[in-house]
Amino acid sequence: MATVQDDMQMVRPFDAAILTEYAGVFARDPDIAMIDNRFSRSGFKATYSSEIGAYLYENSYTYSDVGFFNLVRLQAKNWSFVQFEHQFVAGEKFLKQHAAEKKFKKVAAFTPVVMHVPLPQLIRNNIRIPRFSRLFRQLYTYDDMTPADIARMDNRDPSTPPNFREFLRFSNINAFDRWMLSGKQDSKIF
Repeated sequence: MATVQDDMQMVRPFDAAILTEYAGVFARDPDIAMIDNRFSRSGFKATYSSEIGAYLYENSYTYSDVGFFNLVRLQAKNWSFVQFEHQFVAGEKFLKQHAAEKKFKKVAAFTPVVMHVPLPQLIRNNIRIPRFSRLFRQLYTYDDMTPADIARMDNRDPSTPPNFREFLRFSNINAFDRWMLSGKQDSKIF
C-alpha cells in the first residue's frame, strides 16, 4: 500500500525498476514494515545499508504518514491507522510512539519518487494558512526529473543521501524567492 499527501509531487516515474528495488528491500529484512519514498532534507540521520538496499534510521522503529507499507507485516503487528481520537497534527506523534511499541521498522528508499512541494498551503484546525511567496503569492512545484537527472541520482555514491536540494529543481520560482528559499531551514519550507 502506498500513501501520499495532498502537498506532495511525484517527480520521477514510478517504474518497474523502483518497484523491484522496494520489493527487494522488503524481502531482505522481514522486520521492515514501511519504506519512506520521499527525498531527504537537511538533518537526515540515516546510514545506507548495502545488505538491505536502503537507508537505516538511527531510531529504526518509527512511522510517517507517507510511503510504502507492507500490509502483511502491518496485519501481523495488529497495526491500525485509526487508534487515536486526536486531530491529524497530533495523530502522527501518537502513531510514532505506537510504532516504537510495536517495533514498526521504517527505512528510507535509495531511490525516492516524491517530495513535499515547498511552502504549501497549511490547514490547521480547519483554517487555511497560506505559505505563499510574500510578494508574488505563488504556489511552487518541482521540475520533473529528466533522464540525466535520474541517472545522476541513481548512480550516486550511497553515502550521499537523496537530498531534495541536490537532486530537484524548483520549476516556477523567481529570483527573489529562490534567494529566500536558499537561506531557509528545510523545516521552514515544508
